[in-house]
Amino acid sequence: QFFKDYKNKSKFPFSLWITVETRDQNENGHPTDTEATMFNNTEDSLIAQLLPRTPICYIGRTTRDGYREIMIYVADKDKTIEIVDSLISHGHFPRKVAYTIDPDPTWTNVEGFY
Repeated sequence: QFFKDYKNKSKFPFSLWITVETRDQNENGHPTDTEATMFNNTEDSLIAQLLPRTPICYIGRTTRDGYREIMIYVADKDKTIEIVDSLISHGHFPRKVAYTIDPDPTWTNVEGFY
């Protein structure tokens, strides 16, 4: 709800969605405690890599059957692609990972979460 009327959306016009595979799951398909810790550490490290290089607005994450999705809005698309591609190529993500970065200046991609 905080982001519904967020006044600075235009400063972060690109949505970055990163999807990371869950391997170790409980019976509901959610990550085990060990897997969740790994996800949290990976996410913290990702944010630490992005913050000094491009302004970001962290939206949150979802955990679904088989994957975790990280949602961030960023100011600089090219710099973000460079950073994420480098992290992927250097094995930063210990699981299968995919990402998309799309223009979304009005943040329509997160309206379903309001």
